[in-house]
Formats: sequence, C-alpha cells, structure tokens
Amino acid sequence: MARYLGDIKVTLHIPDKRDPEFVFYDVAKATLNVYSVKPAVFDLFLTIGIVLYLGILYMIVHNFSHVYSLATKLSAKSKTS
Repeated sequence: MARYLGDIKVTLHIPDKRDPEFVFYDVAKATLNVYSVKPAVFDLFLTIGIVLYLGILYMIVHNFSHVYSLATKLSAKSKTS
C-alpha cells in the first residue's frame, strides 16, 4: 500500500476487556480502514452461472419424461452398435 499512498500510519488498537467486539475511536481524528475485496463483476458472473445452472436443472426436472426417453434411446443405440 505504501507504493500507492504517500503517508501511511499503522495504528494498533487494544480492545476493551469488557466488550472486545467494539472499538470506539476518538472524535477528533478520522480513521480509514482499507480492505481488499473482490470486484462486483465476480458476483455478477457467479449469479449468472448459478441462475443458468438452476434453470437447466429446472428444465431437466420439469421435462424428465423427455430426457428419460432420449437417454434410453441413446443407450439402446450404443448397445446395438
């Protein structure tokens, strides 16, 4: 991060022993916490992939009789060959 930002100050906070889940900051100074997160495009592609998978699965289940007859025809052709 020092390569992209000029002045970096690392501060370590000691959590309160009574309630270690919360850290209260002083009002006079502002603290910026920066985290590396995955881009939103990844979520978009993942959502599209899941929707396509569930759509195909729904169509197979909904039309199972056609899928079964096609599978048995293909199986019978491969056994005779």
